[in-house]
Amino acid sequence: MSKRTTIITLGIFVALMPFLGFPGVAKTIFFVIVGLTLVVIGYLLGTECGKCNTEEKNIDTQNEIEEKKASSSINNSVINDNT
Repeated sequence: MSKRTTIITLGIFVALMPFLGFPGVAKTIFFVIVGLTLVVIGYLLGTECGKCNTEEKNIDTQNEIEEKKASSSINNSVINDNT
């Protein structure tokens, strides 16, 4: 089950919990477990997002390096043509 599906399923259970007739203690335990689960999933999503941002930065940096090389080779060919 994906993290997105897990979050949606937990949200549905939280929304339905008041209508299911469980005693107060069971509701409290359920809400604590769901809350901790959401915290863990949120943390895991944050670490995945950090990896994505790092990869995007590396790609951007690599593209900038390639653009600089291309523009410098164009400048060198223009200088060589002028001499």
